[in-house]
Amino acid sequence: MLTQPTALLLAIALSMACTPRQESAYPTQTFKKTLKGTPPLTYDFTRTLTHRITPVKQAQTELRSTYFYCLNDSALVGYNLRLQNILCYGQQFNLVTFGQRGPGPNEIESGYYFRLQSDSVYWIFDLAKQRLGKFTYTNQLLDYQKFNTAHIPLVDYMGMSPRENSFLIFHTTDTGSYALSIFDFSGKRIVKTWDINAIIPQIGEKYDYEMVIEGEFHKSDSFAVYHFYKAGYFLVIDSKHEKPEIYPTIDKTKFPVSIKTPQGDGSYSISTNPPYILFESATVSNKYLYILSSLQSHNKKAIDIYDLPTGTYVGSVNVPNLADGQRPEIIAVSPGDDYLFIQFEDLVLGKFRLRKINTAPSPPM
Repeated sequence: MLTQPTALLLAIALSMACTPRQESAYPTQTFKKTLKGTPPLTYDFTRTLTHRITPVKQAQTELRSTYFYCLNDSALVGYNLRLQNILCYGQQFNLVTFGQRGPGPNEIESGYYFRLQSDSVYWIFDLAKQRLGKFTYTNQLLDYQKFNTAHIPLVDYMGMSPRENSFLIFHTTDTGSYALSIFDFSGKRIVKTWDINAIIPQIGEKYDYEMVIEGEFHKSDSFAVYHFYKAGYFLVIDSKHEKPEIYPTIDKTKFPVSIKTPQGDGSYSISTNPPYILFESATVSNKYLYILSSLQSHNKKAIDIYDLPTGTYVGSVNVPNLADGQRPEIIAVSPGDDYLFIQFEDLVLGKFRLRKINTAPSPPM
C-alpha cells in the first residue's frame, strides 16, 4: 500500500509523462543603437521572428517601381516615375505597361498614387496637375477631379478608402493648419475632415508638416493605412470612416522636429532633429500591415508585421541581402499573406513564400 507522499509523487510523475511539452518560443533578436541628436535617439527593442521566407523565383527587371501592391498570388503592379507608367507583372514576371507621360489631358506628369479598379480601368492622382483621374488601360481619361481650387485644397498625399469612390487626402487648411480629409468622388466634395493634431497628437507644433508626415497610403478590403517614412507610427482608417486610429511601431521612432535655418539670401535650409530613419516601404494584406525597416544588422533588413483591426505587433521576418549585396527596397504581400514580392536595389525582382515558423508542441512522450 502506497503512503500518501509516495502516491502524490507518483501522480505528479504520471501527469508530467502524459502532458505534451510546452510550446517553444519564437526566436528573438534585440536591436540596440544610438543616433546623434539633441537629445540622442536611442533604440533598444526586441523583435519576435514569427515568420520566414523561402525563394520561389527571381528575375532581373529594367524598370524601377516606386510603389508595389499585389492583385493576387501571382499578379503584381507597380509604378515607374521616369516613364509615368503603371507596370503589371504576370506569373512569370512578364511585363505589361500602360500610362503615358506628358502635359495633355490623357497624360500623366507626376503620378503619386494609383489603384486598379477593374481589368480595364484605373485611378491615378497626378501631383503636378493636382488631378485625380479615372483612366482606361488605353490611356483615355474617363472622369477627373481637380484639386487646389476655390473649394478644394491642394493635396500633398492621397490614397483610396475601403469605401467605394472615396479617397483620403492630407492637405493644408484655410487656417494654415494641416488636416486629413475624406473626398467623395461621386459627389465631388469633401465629406469629413480631421485636424492633424487631433488624430496625431504625437506631432505637436512643428514646421513643415508635409515633410514631417511624409509617407504613403495602402488599402485592403476593409482598411486604409498610412505609414510614415520618418516615424514609428501608422494610421488605420476603417470603411465606416470613424476617427483614424494611430498606432506605434515596435521601434517607437519619434516624429522628427523640422528645423528651418535662415540662409544669407533670405531662403531657408531644412533639417530634422534627430536625423530621421527612413521606413522606405510598406504593404498590406487583407489582415496585416508589413513595414520594411532598416533598423537591423548590416546584411539584412526586417519586416515588422501588425494586425490591422487592433494595430498590435504580430511578429517579424528577416529579409537578407542578395548574394551580391543588393538590399531590399520595395515590398508587396499577397492578399492572403502567402507570398512576398521584393524589389532589390539593382532591380532584381523576387517572389518568396511567406510562412509562419512552426512552434507546435512536441508530440507526447
